[in-house]
Amino acid sequence: MPLKEHLAFGERLREERVLLKLTQQDLASAMGVSKGSQVNYEAGTRPFDVHYLAKAHDAGVDIVHVITGKSLAQVAVENFDWAQHDFVLQSIESWLLEANLELPLDSKMSLLRRIMRINARKKRDGSDIMEMLRNAA
Repeated sequence: MPLKEHLAFGERLREERVLLKLTQQDLASAMGVSKGSQVNYEAGTRPFDVHYLAKAHDAGVDIVHVITGKSLAQVAVENFDWAQHDFVLQSIESWLLEANLELPLDSKMSLLRRIMRINARKKRDGSDIMEMLRNAA
């Protein structure tokens, strides 16, 4: 990997550390590395590995930002399927009307999140949502 990319990773790692209000020594200790290694990671003169990134994530570092330059929240919003969200929400409302049921808003949102996660994991297109809702009743 070119040095230029290591420099970018290191700069973003430093940004995350500063955002978390940690010193280089604080983050190095949390990562189980020396302060010198942390300095080198941030300077881009030494690449960090996947184990370091996993520990950094556990320490609160947005590793998506470190790797891509975009925050985890930004990536999530850019990749969110708003059309499916609207379709699922409309399906829930139709199902409730059809079943003559009422749900509080927080329960509807919980159901919406659950169905969105199922669809994402199983790569469903959403066409079977009403069937899922009917089976859940």
